[in-house]
Amino acid sequence: MKYRLKQPSIIYLLFTVLILTACGPAVAQVGGSDNSPAASYTERGEVASAAGTSGEVADAAAVTSPANSAAAIVTNTTAAAFDKNGVQVGFTAEGRPYRGNPDAPVVIHEYSDYQCPYCARFAQETMPGLLANQITNGEAVLIFYDYPLTSIHPQAVAAANAARCAGEQGAIAYWEMHDALFHNISEWGNGRAETIFSQYAAANGLDLAQFDECQASDRYHQEILAEVEYGATQGVRSTPSFFINGQPLIGAQPLSVFNHAITAVLNGGEIAAAQPE
Repeated sequence: MKYRLKQPSIIYLLFTVLILTACGPAVAQVGGSDNSPAASYTERGEVASAAGTSGEVADAAAVTSPANSAAAIVTNTTAAAFDKNGVQVGFTAEGRPYRGNPDAPVVIHEYSDYQCPYCARFAQETMPGLLANQITNGEAVLIFYDYPLTSIHPQAVAAANAARCAGEQGAIAYWEMHDALFHNISEWGNGRAETIFSQYAAANGLDLAQFDECQASDRYHQEILAEVEYGATQGVRSTPSFFINGQPLIGAQPLSVFNHAITAVLNGGEIAAAQPE
């Protein structure tokens, strides 16, 4: 059955996209981060983190733009490196992991959950195209934020902690763990997660004693909880959620939608107007 709307609103379109491409909204279940351990991401800067729950589809009208989305990224240059594909990786001054040239004109903020199937779809199907094109050629840089939906994804916080534990050994290690987590949810999503995370760490040549100690202590739990709280203040209600130079793009959209959106932003346009029907 087909429905015709003579004047479909942007809110209606975004609401439809949310239903089809995003995990449900997070209602933050957060704790304070004042007592985060000293050996943490805060040593590289201020990293917020978090946990949340899920249920109904997010209200697209509630999504707002991060105030600093289009701002230049001030990096911790000692943490910057280049991965096996020649893509620059590192941590922002706030300690958040990024991929791409920090001086890129397009800044993509991604709020994601390692156990969310739609987030995995983005990582598997859309991210490779962005890496091969806009990120590699310096047009865009992507900054990753943890936004686990704990009510439906019980292993999501542990996975976020594993990525951060890997990140203690460098930005390249962080992104290798990030990719392994998103490409193998079926392996670790139903149990034995920490054992499997250790296998990924070993395969990537990490110091296993350091990695396993970090996992066992659940070192970044409070910071991960704080990240969801921060994301909620930015208007995030579901995963994956993106802000491209401050403009929201919700859900695991295909590469073509991101291509249109990035082109629109580069030309000073609006993302909503650039999305294909």
